[in-house]
Amino acid sequence: LEQDRALLCAVDELGYGNWDLVREELRKDTRLLFQHTVLGMNSDMTGKRIDYRMRQMEKEVEAREKKLNSQKPANIVAAERAINAIKEMEQWENKAREQQLRGMNPPSLATLSEEA
Repeated sequence: LEQDRALLCAVDELGYGNWDLVREELRKDTRLLFQHTVLGMNSDMTGKRIDYRMRQMEKEVEAREKKLNSQKPANIVAAERAINAIKEMEQWENKAREQQLRGMNPPSLATLSEEA
């Protein structure tokens, strides 16, 4: 994981496709001194590894965006709850008015949901 992070940071700094420069940058990185899998890679292997990790990141970003797009924003959820509470209260008021006109007691407020 640390190796892949270093690879992607080097690509960001040196540019995509500059595999020789990326490889040399990784060899200079003191945090990767004992990471022989990274230090032993040639330019082709470095490029393939970076391409693989970038594809993985793109898929992860797409999955996150899809999840975010499928969820409603919190303010919309709150507005929908408020509208439903108003509708429920209006229904209760209409029922209470109707029962009072018939000489009956209005329905209990306990029948309303907490949102209303």
